[in-house]
Amino acid sequence: MRKGTESRRVEKCPDEILDAPLGVRVKFFKDAIVKHDAFDEALEKMETAIACGLPGTMLVLVGPAGVGKSSLGDELHVRVSEEFFESNPDDKYTIPSVCIEAWSGEDGRFDWKDFYEQILEALQAPLISNTLPEVRRVIAGREFFLPDVTQRRAPTISAYRARLRRSIRERKPLVLFFDEASGIIQSSSVERVRIKSNTLRSMVNSSNTTMIVSGAYDLYDLALQTGQLARRGDVIHVRPYLPHQVESVAKVFYALQEIMPVKGGCKLERFADQIVHQALRTTGLMKKIMTRGIVLSSKLNRPIDEEILSQCYFKPAQWKKLQTDMFDGYLKVEGVQHPEDKRKLVPDEGEEEASDADKAKPKTSNTRRVGRTKPSRGVRGDKHA
Repeated sequence: MRKGTESRRVEKCPDEILDAPLGVRVKFFKDAIVKHDAFDEALEKMETAIACGLPGTMLVLVGPAGVGKSSLGDELHVRVSEEFFESNPDDKYTIPSVCIEAWSGEDGRFDWKDFYEQILEALQAPLISNTLPEVRRVIAGREFFLPDVTQRRAPTISAYRARLRRSIRERKPLVLFFDEASGIIQSSSVERVRIKSNTLRSMVNSSNTTMIVSGAYDLYDLALQTGQLARRGDVIHVRPYLPHQVESVAKVFYALQEIMPVKGGCKLERFADQIVHQALRTTGLMKKIMTRGIVLSSKLNRPIDEEILSQCYFKPAQWKKLQTDMFDGYLKVEGVQHPEDKRKLVPDEGEEEASDADKAKPKTSNTRRVGRTKPSRGVRGDKHA
């Protein structure tokens, strides 16, 4: 596979987008994928794992909010598909890549039927023709065999799984990418997590398909609870940019600024430090702030300024939550604290010894009798001072 994504190439917003309605301009900016150093690195790791992995390999892609996990899935899906069809122009049957978002159930339970239907639809293998009996119909003098919808019954999970196994075998996908995958295997029971992960993992058993499950750091916790994912799954950590990676962050900032669909362009350099800080050095959060700026600028009919940006930033509690989740996840995956994480997570040796000594102290019980007061100063017999 090709390596790298030309992340240093600067693109401008097309003129036709600049003249389009606000909704079109916002959609263009949201859908734009800005390729940069961290993006290239994670994409190359996935490509290498796919090329070198054993049949039925599973990858676990984790990272904080805003690092571009969904964009990585979209880009990988496009690249795998384009490269396959370039190399196999006569192949009209293989579907090389599937990329879907795993929706969580409304009642907290994951809907496996809906999930299987999404995969089957992406593989262009609808279940209906395989679950309904066919009947003979004569239409306009021509004979047709059509599914008998009058006999329709709700397909069972077993029917979905059988059809899915057959579809994977026939369509031969190289990649199955499931975004927001935490909801698939999440459960309050460790045993249920194990069962769900084995169910998921069994989809690509005895196939040349690589399954990639993507999600936030809770997916990493779930992966460690399961034998299949922990033993056979490679973990790819999409890290946020670190404080010393100033140049890489600057490239992301300027690349986003260049494609902002605002007439006359945007000059946000003087606000760069604030925006980067608010975005926790992640591309997705930076894009979210700029998207809000585009909308407010259009509604107020004036360029993006400090006042507009102040309305685009996260609320303090919200920003703190994002930062804490990022720090906690970084520690879980990397085994060390994030360079900016100044929290004291491990007590000093002296404090730990003192704490142990406090625990070792025997507890003293209150031997005073109920209802009997203890004399205090100022009390003399029946007279009170």
